[in-house]
Amino acid sequence: MQMAQKIHLFDPESKSDILKSSHIFVAEVESARFEPWRSGPHRFDHRDGEVDFRIEEVWKGDLEETGEGPVRVEIRQYRPSGPRFVAVPGMWSGKAIEPGKKFAVFAVSLCKTVHLLFAEPSGIKAVEAENAEGDLALAAADGSPPVPAGMAARRALAAIGNFDYLYTQYLSQRVPETLFGDPEGFRHFMRLVEDPRLSPRCRWILLTDTYSQLLMRDPAPMEFVEPLLTATFRIIDNPEASVFQSPMIETYIPNLVGLEGGAQHKPADLVYENKTDMQRFAAQVMQKRSGAAGAPGIVQWLLS
Repeated sequence: MQMAQKIHLFDPESKSDILKSSHIFVAEVESARFEPWRSGPHRFDHRDGEVDFRIEEVWKGDLEETGEGPVRVEIRQYRPSGPRFVAVPGMWSGKAIEPGKKFAVFAVSLCKTVHLLFAEPSGIKAVEAENAEGDLALAAADGSPPVPAGMAARRALAAIGNFDYLYTQYLSQRVPETLFGDPEGFRHFMRLVEDPRLSPRCRWILLTDTYSQLLMRDPAPMEFVEPLLTATFRIIDNPEASVFQSPMIETYIPNLVGLEGGAQHKPADLVYENKTDMQRFAAQVMQKRSGAAGAPGIVQWLLS
């Protein structure tokens, strides 16, 4: 068993799987024995099995000593009983559990008993290791105590392509560290969110979580509102990011600037004070999308 550079930040209330987990480790399947699938209630089939795992790396938390031998775990998998797709319970459902496969296991528990961390209620998620190890390495590299949030965002900008949603969740939960005393750190997050190399899934997580954080702290200073809006208008202007246009135009922008919802109204001239070029750019972007629901109100706000 290898000891990876450890992740120490822990927040049981976080939306980030990395932050809310007390234990994270990578385990390789040595052998797996499953019974045949059986019909069950609630439109699910299920099967039970015994799987022998070998712990490869520990990224977070402490585990009891397991010696050199494998850890035997009882696992139940579920699948839909019919052709219609439905969400199924179980952290191991939908996973191809076969010898040689490696998984990153996320758990929340006060205990260190390894086999209990592999399944509910302690276990909360299992992710194919190749889809998690880059994210875990970046979170661990942030150190303990971690580097400032803005610096983590700047590092992520240079590492785009080496992480996915797990590290993005982690980053989005660190945005509040910049509010409202580190505007330059916040701008690093905005440079990251608008970078066209970022995947749509990661962009959505970071962008929507940032809107939520500012709205929860309304009224937000304009030196934070303006970079978020500017990044949003640049995303809207990107034809490859069309999936973001409707929710941003119809909901997120109007709520942030107080055209809808309960946030304080923020005049465009105040938001874009001394940045009339960005205000003109935003108006041009929205005029090109004047037929979208919510767009006329934003155009009027920008030009008023």
